[in-house]
Amino acid sequence: MDYSKVLEQLQQRLKNKSLSVLVGAGFSKNVHNKLFLSWWELLDKMVRRMNHNVYTAAFERISGIKPTEDEDKFNGFVTSEVNQYLEQTDYLQVVSDYIRKMGYRETVDVCIEENVPKAIRKEGKLFLRQSKNGVITDTEISQGDLEIHNKLIKLPWNNIYTTNYDNLLEFCIDTKVISGLEEQVKKYDEEILTLQQNIQTNSTNVADLNSQIPSKITGLKGELFMNDDETFKEKYLEINKLSYQISYDQSQIETLNRKKWELEDAIDDSYSIVRHSSELAIKRNRNIIKLHGSLPEHDNEPFAFDNEYNKRYIISGEDYEHYPVRHEAFTQLMRISLLQGCFCLIGFSGDDANFMAWISWVRTVIMRERGNDKEDTKIYFIDARATEPADSHKQQFYKNYRIVHIPLSHPSCIEFLQKKSGKSIAPTTTHDLLNELMDYLTNVAAPDLPQVSYEVMAREKYEQYWKNSKISKRSANKDDVLELCAVYYELNELKQYNSVPSFDYLNNHIKVEFILAASTIYSSLGLDDASEIKFLGTIALALEDLFLPYSCLIEDHDFKQLLKKAKSLSQDIYCRYLKLDAKDAIWKADRKKLVRATGVLMKLGSDRYASDVVTLNLMGTATMFRFREMNKILESNLNSSFNSTALAGYWMLFDRKAGLDRLKKQKYKLVQERLYAMEVMQMLLAGKQDGQLLENRQRLQQAGLRLLNDNQEYVLSLFNKQKVKIEPYESDDFLGRSFSIGNSGKKTSSLQLLGMMLEKGTHFSGKEFYFLDKDKVYPIFEEVYQQYSVPVLFFAFQYGDEKYIKRLGQDYAYSPSLSINPEQLFELLSVAYKDPFAPLRYKENTLIFLAQFIIIVKPKVWENFLLEVWNEKKDNGQVFDKDRRNNLDFIESSLRHCQNAVIMSKVLTDCLQAASENNGQIDSVNRHLFVLANNPFLKALKSRIQRNENPDYVNKLLQLLPKVPDYLFILGNIHIFLNKEQIKKLEHALLKMDYGLIKFPNLWSVITYYCKKNRKLQQKVIGELLKSPQLWRTGISLTPEGKLSWSSNSDFIKLRKLRKGGKKEVGLTFSDRDVLELYNKMKPKLEEVRKIEEKGRSVLDDFFPLLQEMSWFLDMESDKLKNELDFDQVRNSVIQLSFDGNMERHKLAGLTSDNVVEVNEAITEITVALYDRSGFEKHKPYIQLIINKIQLKRGPGLVLCLEYLVGWCKHFRGKEEFKEFKNGLLEILNLYRSNYPEGLAISKVEELLVSLAVVLSNWGCRNEDITYFIALIEKSRYNNVRFNLKEKLNQKNYIS
Repeated sequence: MDYSKVLEQLQQRLKNKSLSVLVGAGFSKNVHNKLFLSWWELLDKMVRRMNHNVYTAAFERISGIKPTEDEDKFNGFVTSEVNQYLEQTDYLQVVSDYIRKMGYRETVDVCIEENVPKAIRKEGKLFLRQSKNGVITDTEISQGDLEIHNKLIKLPWNNIYTTNYDNLLEFCIDTKVISGLEEQVKKYDEEILTLQQNIQTNSTNVADLNSQIPSKITGLKGELFMNDDETFKEKYLEINKLSYQISYDQSQIETLNRKKWELEDAIDDSYSIVRHSSELAIKRNRNIIKLHGSLPEHDNEPFAFDNEYNKRYIISGEDYEHYPVRHEAFTQLMRISLLQGCFCLIGFSGDDANFMAWISWVRTVIMRERGNDKEDTKIYFIDARATEPADSHKQQFYKNYRIVHIPLSHPSCIEFLQKKSGKSIAPTTTHDLLNELMDYLTNVAAPDLPQVSYEVMAREKYEQYWKNSKISKRSANKDDVLELCAVYYELNELKQYNSVPSFDYLNNHIKVEFILAASTIYSSLGLDDASEIKFLGTIALALEDLFLPYSCLIEDHDFKQLLKKAKSLSQDIYCRYLKLDAKDAIWKADRKKLVRATGVLMKLGSDRYASDVVTLNLMGTATMFRFREMNKILESNLNSSFNSTALAGYWMLFDRKAGLDRLKKQKYKLVQERLYAMEVMQMLLAGKQDGQLLENRQRLQQAGLRLLNDNQEYVLSLFNKQKVKIEPYESDDFLGRSFSIGNSGKKTSSLQLLGMMLEKGTHFSGKEFYFLDKDKVYPIFEEVYQQYSVPVLFFAFQYGDEKYIKRLGQDYAYSPSLSINPEQLFELLSVAYKDPFAPLRYKENTLIFLAQFIIIVKPKVWENFLLEVWNEKKDNGQVFDKDRRNNLDFIESSLRHCQNAVIMSKVLTDCLQAASENNGQIDSVNRHLFVLANNPFLKALKSRIQRNENPDYVNKLLQLLPKVPDYLFILGNIHIFLNKEQIKKLEHALLKMDYGLIKFPNLWSVITYYCKKNRKLQQKVIGELLKSPQLWRTGISLTPEGKLSWSSNSDFIKLRKLRKGGKKEVGLTFSDRDVLELYNKMKPKLEEVRKIEEKGRSVLDDFFPLLQEMSWFLDMESDKLKNELDFDQVRNSVIQLSFDGNMERHKLAGLTSDNVVEVNEAITEITVALYDRSGFEKHKPYIQLIINKIQLKRGPGLVLCLEYLVGWCKHFRGKEEFKEFKNGLLEILNLYRSNYPEGLAISKVEELLVSLAVVLSNWGCRNEDITYFIALIEKSRYNNVRFNLKEKLNQKNYIS
């Protein structure tokens, strides 16, 4: 038999609410194996008692000695005799014999009560009580001993039937829940009655008032107020007031009735204990029916069972025989249950007398023709100890009675339960098996309605206490504050049902105002100790509810005063304040303070506060990026009994399966806490769908419980609902912010959300799955990152998006108000990066973040870390990864600002070695060397940089250069280190080089640089250039089908960068013949572009740079080409294709465009014109337009425009015509001095403005703005200004 399918079917029956359970004596042995007897053990005691004299005489006759002379031998003899008797006698007959021999029925009832323990509560502890001959014995048990009974009670059975006499099942019912619901229903009835009386009174008053108003104006508002009779006006206003109150009271009655009906439904769904058939009349949906009697609840209870007054228990053969007649109501109810559904039997053995008798009572239902029932199985018999299927004889019996026998200890059953639970189960322990079976059956979407309703009711009571308070900071009324504090103990009791309050405005506002008011008047109260405990406790409750660091609301010195007072009054209150102190330390990344607070907590009571300390330390290690310690805490508490979702949730960073296992082991006192755990479980599943889990969550939410996600959605709703994609602040782009800064409501709620997630161990994102969209979460981070910088990073680094983390790095770098010193934050993150337990995503994000952030950290602080990262990435092959799969932004950013000669020498040597050994690494090597070449300190430290090994690498590259032209990029980037001999070797290599191997057109610019003093080489280069396929390359080709295709990424040789002219000292000089050949090679390429025009003008955008280059060439070489017959036609064609016939309109449209690409194209064209033609007059309007755009601080490409403008100012600093713009330039400094535009790369903007101020100063301009920006060369926060720019200016003597 496939037992897994049978168990799944059993669970489905339970889910469909078509299953009742019959509990036998074996189930009670899970509580205490020795005290709760099996049938055999109970009968053993009866037989020993009734045959004591017989066994004594027989022993003396056989052994010849008295029992007292050898007690062990006598006991062995009696045991053998008893076993023989029990094996030969029917169990029920044994009881009948016992009664007959003892002579009276009551003896068997007393025997039962002496041998069946009664569960009791005493002084907050649990005991099993036995009473024998007036001697009472109490054996302590734990709540864990009742675990399986509690789980069984919580399952959605139709009814629970039991043949057990003990009170364990009813003992596990939380009577507080039922009584609490019933009490609340009474209160609702009282409130409804009061409202109905108010309505009746107000209705009578309205009728009386209406009778006093003349009918002609009754209800006619306009006519009434035209009447001058003030009496009528007053009466009419009173009628309106009373009518409104009646309507309001009626709506309140509707609300209260709805709540009352919900509670009544919950009460109906709770268990009723049925000991007498008359109790079946109680209208409850579910019952615990004591079929065979129950231990008396008190000493005065009548000696009876149901309608029989000579017995308390069903046990003898006669009892069973007459049961269907004498207790017909019970029998009929079981038959009805079988007709309407099925039964699960648990706690019985296959030979159990109770089991066999019960089967006989309901056989008429079981044995009826199967064809009438779609489902053949009627009884699921859980045989916990059975390891094998029943023998063929029993199997036939089970089949006839429509019983499925489930041997729970069978390997296939154990395997099934292990698979479902994810835990190993000892096959010899039926307790564990039954526990896992209960857990498996628990996983049905059927909430415990009474418990859930009670929790919701308690939560609403808690909230109502706060809402009914009259607290206001402005009034700071002592009586109002103390009135709320007076109910502290009630609030404290109800707090457990509201562990995560709603973050809505009303909830927050009341508690914030209470804390502010209470802290304002505290010093003047003069309370007695009892009142002060309540006062301090209520403040602690409010702070706990808010999930905020206390320092948001209470000054440190005030909090210390509260903490000190709490210490002197109450350990419990003191511990609450210590936990608040610890949480504040976590927000502030203050490890010393956290260790101090948790240390005191541990000393106060290691057991009581151990769970809190673990959770606090877990939160602290998480937010402070101490991953090794965090992992240690999780590992050491993997099997602890602490009920903390955080202990599961934080496994998300290391091992999701361990977190899931942890959740499955946890026990939840409240359904609300189990719902929170379900959310954490869904998070740990990382997107994997679990339909049952989702259904359970939905059912509990529908029943009125809250999700953690409810608060997440509320906080997100406070921000702009239109999603804005979060990307870095580019140096040539503008990104506006979609919401205002400084809204305290948003800030408070953002902090609350992060605080809640820290305490519950939930995350925004996992390794494979985003739980909340990063762009929607960004506004939350932006609200609070300046005040609580480190915790925000803990959450932000959960996202695996380079651009997102880069943007955050810029936010932190550009903020002047971080709560943590930048050097401390760098130290924290750099240590975390080296932590071997740091999750990979956190390591990657740390470097991406630091790539932006270190611009405000002095190089000497991070240079050693740069070297460590460089060596790590080099050793694992990432630093020279040709595919660029690894983010190396940190290395490049660091190299850009590094000032350490030893590190730069190391990087230089490693790069040259890598390039000389593997030409496949040229691109990545050149990438690093290019950054290094643009570091002004490389030149400044040239004499100090160690180059002992570099010459060998350089010479090797020179030897390989003719066959590997790309090596020239590397040699160009280390040009300052090449000696004269090496430069001569380089020129010689260029003469031998195979130019057909050049892959990148921009290499021609490097080649041209080395031609400046070598005429022979220059002629060689021009000749090779004219043969190059990269000259005028369009990227257009024909497909095999004869169709045109093209690549928008096709690159070509930029002649204007190679041509010598104007003030350029370096460049190629083209002869008339060279120019004509260039022209003739250009024309067919132009024709290719013309054919593409047929595809539409938008396609020509891909060819704009090439057409722009052609236009420049024709202009520059017009003197040499103007005599060509087709020159004007070709030139017009280029202009027509590239500028739609109007070049000036293109520039104007580009500069005013909302597209940064178009802005770039326009400003590039202007730059080409300015540099190559030196004609300013024509372009002055464009320059002025750019200045105006920068002054307005608006539009895309703002930094791009500023960068070009500053570049022009530097280039043309000696040109008088350009100085005409100085007033506009001065205005830029004045406007930007007050504040920089939002959404820009501030470090870049500041560098450009300082450069502009230097140019203006050199022009002789003097004012406060220039002085301010020049002073930033020393005072700026940014390394690119205070170090790099300063060094550049010093090298060029630009500072006057």
